[in-house]
Amino acid sequence: LFSFALFLSVWPQLYSTRVYCLDRLTGKRFAAIMAIQPFILYGLLRLSVPLESIHDIVGYPVISTTGGLESLFRFVALFSLPSWALIGGMIILFHRSANRLLLWLLFGAIIIVTWHWLVVRFAATDNLTELFRDGGNWQSTIWLACWFICFATTLLTTLKIISGNSKHWLIALLAIAISFPLSYWLISQALEIVIIKYGQVFSGLQFLLSPDRDHLVTEQNIMSRYFLAYFTLLFSASWLGLSALSCQFHRAQTTKIDTQTGQLKI
Repeated sequence: LFSFALFLSVWPQLYSTRVYCLDRLTGKRFAAIMAIQPFILYGLLRLSVPLESIHDIVGYPVISTTGGLESLFRFVALFSLPSWALIGGMIILFHRSANRLLLWLLFGAIIIVTWHWLVVRFAATDNLTELFRDGGNWQSTIWLACWFICFATTLLTTLKIISGNSKHWLIALLAIAISFPLSYWLISQALEIVIIKYGQVFSGLQFLLSPDRDHLVTEQNIMSRYFLAYFTLLFSASWLGLSALSCQFHRAQTTKIDTQTGQLKI
């Protein structure tokens, strides 16, 4: 169930965006798929991981625990940012369209503002927000959004190379190489530098990359550990999303009449 949840977190955005940009899917159906997906994803996560693990990410509910609706909608809000970044990267790299890009930027402004207020400012607990710079300011949210865009663009560039659709693969490989230090710098700007908790002093990135609170990674090993984690995440997402871009569409057969011979042509 958890493996299928990971697959569902990447594949629908890539496939549906591709079909939508090729005008094989209406805007309403595309919006419906994107709206329904996080609810299904939450259901799979709820069945495959402990509820405490979900609360560690979205925060413990403080309004109501009935049916877990508060955690559900907090997860939907949390998932909207990486989903938006992935759709944008798909449009930019594969189906460049001024109208779709402007629409994506408009939705991005709405999503970032909503994400900041629901996920950061109105967080039920400090499990997530304590890792953000200054307890979660606007700059940290924007830097995090930039990190998601960087990762999504790198992921789709990797898929473009693997699928053989990139003619400038040397430039693409260079872009992927640059994304490693760039993404590290972006996430460092978003996360807190000094956190004093559990009788220890550590950074947000140090906390995320450490196996547990009793075995914190040293500052000297953070960068190498981050690059390893980034590569693993990139490779896993590339494997999950490859089928979404390699899937072929069946062309509809059309019947035409040759005006010179009068014969039917398929």
